[in-house]
Amino acid sequence: MRKNLSHRNVATALRLVAAGLVMALLFAAPGQSQLASAQTPPTQTESPTETSTATTPTATPSVCESRTPKTGDREVLEILYCATRGDNWSDTTNWMSDKPLDEWFGVTTDDDGRVTKLSTYIEINGIRYGNNLIGTLPGQLGNLSELERLDLSRNYLSGSIPPELGNLSNLKWLYLYNNNLSGSIPPELGNLSNLLSLYLSYNFLSGPIPPELGKLHGSSLRLLRLRGNDFTGCVPDELHSVWSNDVDELELPTCLAVTGTHTPTPTAHPRLLPQRRPPFLLNVFRGRRRWATGKFWKSSTAPQAATTGGTAPTG
Repeated sequence: MRKNLSHRNVATALRLVAAGLVMALLFAAPGQSQLASAQTPPTQTESPTETSTATTPTATPSVCESRTPKTGDREVLEILYCATRGDNWSDTTNWMSDKPLDEWFGVTTDDDGRVTKLSTYIEINGIRYGNNLIGTLPGQLGNLSELERLDLSRNYLSGSIPPELGNLSNLKWLYLYNNNLSGSIPPELGNLSNLLSLYLSYNFLSGPIPPELGKLHGSSLRLLRLRGNDFTGCVPDELHSVWSNDVDELELPTCLAVTGTHTPTPTAHPRLLPQRRPPFLLNVFRGRRRWATGKFWKSSTAPQAATTGGTAPTG
């Protein structure tokens, strides 16, 4: 009898223990599910936030990559900015902004908002400096149809002069001197019938001077600067008649307009090779060096040698 009772007690105890475990599991399951649900969403919501913040810089392209491919005056200036490393300019005030173009540094517009002047130089205490433009000139500049003045001098522009500049029928002043431009002068510049000043000196331009430039003499050209380049061939005769010019310093013969041949001018020395552009500071003393070497004196004797049948001095 005692054995049966003890067995029953043990069985009852085991049942009670099992029931307690079941109840404990039932009450613990909702808490764990709530804990899991409370922990899971942050990981899901945090990952998109981190992804969006991480991709923001790459999703936003630079101003040059995101610009609209149009050819209005604003878009042309944006193209120039991107082609010449605008981020490295010394002064970029309001460039690539939504402000009116006449509030952009170096830009002047007319009453209709069309660009009439573009000058990127910086003036400090009466001295002009370049604006650190580096790169090539875009042909889209030829779309600034109301442009009257283009001054991109004293920079580090390279490549060739865009022939599209010949489309600027209202252009009066073209200043591209003291750069690293190369190639030949585009004949299209002879179409600038309103041009008053043409400054291309101290670059690395080469080849013959196009005869089309001679047409500018009969229009309005008054100032011409070509020295400090590597031109070859002959100088169009009409350029000698420009009111202020430096073609004699090129030391090239003059072209005959009819036959296309050339004849030496009084100051030309056919046997002298064109000189490469000296460093900018040395140009200041160039006249003194030429005087010291006697070139000025020898040049003054050239006309006499030509009239007497002698040979021009070689210097």
